[in-house]
Amino acid sequence: MKSEPYQEWSQEDISILIQLVENYTKDKQVPNWNEIQKQIPTKTIKSCQNKYWALVKKQPTIKQVWTKEDEIKLMKLHKKYEDQWELIQKEFPEVTSDQIRAKVRRLLLKQQTNKEQDLQTKKPSEYQISQQLKQLLDF
Repeated sequence: MKSEPYQEWSQEDISILIQLVENYTKDKQVPNWNEIQKQIPTKTIKSCQNKYWALVKKQPTIKQVWTKEDEIKLMKLHKKYEDQWELIQKEFPEVTSDQIRAKVRRLLLKQQTNKEQDLQTKKPSEYQISQQLKQLLDF
């Protein structure tokens, strides 16, 4: 669902946001931002999150524990949607789009580091050794 062009937050919007956050917070942990945003269609999920955290002057302190399955799902979604963080975030309503972006970047960095380490530690194959020997002997 596309939101309308940016509109300032009215006092009524702010009151609705605060009430929705209270209503859609599971076990007093992380608000369900997808459901909250549906009730305020003129705002994006990110806009709702940013406004709420600015109002309460704190950032979420709940640390997301990512399972291997979550990481695989996240990377598949990133491959499909690329950097469309709000779309990916709909599959992980317990975290913000900023947290998702940071997790993807960490996973990509880890993949790159692992590839570089593999290249450095990779032993030459028998074929490569035989080709090198052949070159030396043909010299």
